[in-house]
Amino acid sequence: MRGTLPAILTALATAALVAGCNSSSSPVPPSFIPFSTIYVANNTAVTSYPLSGTGNILPSTNITGGSTTFNHPWGISVDAAGNIFVADENANAVDKFAAGANGNVAPIGRITGLSTSLNNPLGVWVDGAGKIYVANELEPGVLVFAAGANGNVAPIQNITGAATQIVDPTGIVVDAAGNIFVGDCTSGVLEFSAGANGNATPAAHIAGASTMLSCPEQIALDASGKLYVAERNNNKVLVFAAGANGNATPAAQITNATTAFGSVAGIAVDQSGKIYVSDFTRASVIVFAAGANGSTVPIQTISGGNTALSGNEYLALH
Repeated sequence: MRGTLPAILTALATAALVAGCNSSSSPVPPSFIPFSTIYVANNTAVTSYPLSGTGNILPSTNITGGSTTFNHPWGISVDAAGNIFVADENANAVDKFAAGANGNVAPIGRITGLSTSLNNPLGVWVDGAGKIYVANELEPGVLVFAAGANGNVAPIQNITGAATQIVDPTGIVVDAAGNIFVGDCTSGVLEFSAGANGNATPAAHIAGASTMLSCPEQIALDASGKLYVAERNNNKVLVFAAGANGNATPAAQITNATTAFGSVAGIAVDQSGKIYVSDFTRASVIVFAAGANGSTVPIQTISGGNTALSGNEYLALH
């Protein structure tokens, strides 16, 4: 499974917090609330930090221990109420923790079991209505669960089949209009119309040599509808214009001028346009100024033994 490899959107708070775009219309304006916290899915824990945090700082919270049932947290999303949703790839589960959870605490909800069709879930997203979207890697597709889903429940939507071109889904984000964007480590970035189900054809598909996409991981949208991609194999952040489709050239590409990225995994964008990157290999969260492009010096770096970052994959803001 991907989680055993040393070499893998954002989940922001809700779909109402992000702009979106689709291939045939202007981006849907977002309604950002002020973020204050960075949440990070680590190898066996979920840690959080102040949005302005930098250096070798202690986490504000650290959800860890046997009661959490964590096997390998990968994806993370936070809903409008502050509840934390974690895709655990090795446990084939999506866990829900109460707002403010800390320490060795049990989830308050868990989606798992044969009826769920979960098989190596990576990315997770919770929209403004509470629906839960999951990038399901080993039975390739996107699973959508009803708001409040818990236990061994069947998804209400399952985007899967040859026409979808989903092969190795990783990150997922849903815009304010309900359009679904999927990072795929084989296929590039796919967009599906709101309500898509079954063997649906993508509404847009960013792929090709000009895109520089090789293995996109977590993806995010900013307030203008631009698409940000954590590109693991090429170790950079790629930014595409709103409405990008086909063999599109990135509008920007970001590398770390201070210390080369080790393995880019997660990405999120805040209300001011600052860009947050999770670096798996370097056990760090690196922050770039809005509009960053090229070889860029970070404005913040959370890294060091005190941070408890370890095997960190995706991140979320709330």
